[in-house]
Amino acid sequence: MTVNGKAKVDFEKWYGVNVEFVGEVLYLEEFYILPGSMKYGVYVDWFDSVGIHIEINFRSWENSWQFELGTNDNNPNYRHFSINTRPEARTAAITKATELYNNRK
Repeated sequence: MTVNGKAKVDFEKWYGVNVEFVGEVLYLEEFYILPGSMKYGVYVDWFDSVGIHIEINFRSWENSWQFELGTNDNNPNYRHFSINTRPEARTAAITKATELYNNRK
């Protein structure tokens, strides 16, 4: 799970100023080797700070996961359903949020 393009550049700038890990600085090199579940929370914080909001839910009646992206601007929300596992939903949500960010004007 990673961001790319303009999103990666802007995330890394934000990360250098905003992230501490149990009172210590967690360097980017250390961040990138964390498990996806730990990186996900940091990515969500960054996307929140740039107006892209990520939500993941379990749909018990379908026995599947979904993610939804919302924005602070006039862009429509984006939803994706029927994902088999939470890790797949996290990765798909970060991928789509990165795409939305990189396609902003």
